[in-house]
Formats: sequence, C-alpha cells, structure tokens
Amino acid sequence: MAADAYALLLAAATRLHARDLAGHLGLDTTTPLTPEAADTLTRYLAPTPPPPPDGGDG
Repeated sequence: MAADAYALLLAAATRLHARDLAGHLGLDTTTPLTPEAADTLTRYLAPTPPPPPDGGDG
C-alpha cells in the first residue's frame, strides 16, 4: 500500500517538474517535451546495475 502511494507521488512530481529537471541535465527546454526528449531523460535517470564481480580470489 505504501509503495503504491509513493509511486503515485513520484509520478506526479516527475510530471510537474520534468521540464526543470531536463533543463538542469542540459536538455533543450525551449520546445515542448517530446517523446524522444522524455526517453533521453529516462536514460539519464535510469539506474545502472553494479558491475559484475571480477571473479578473482580477492
């Protein structure tokens, strides 16, 4: 239940502040946010998994 509420809050905040966030990340904000720009913003914000272990004895 709490996770659902948090997800809704995060989605609403993202919609409200996407243009500001895009500007802070150096994306063009002089035109409406396009699907391509939204995809770029998503790539900036997507978490990256940690690198795999090196397999050494450490």
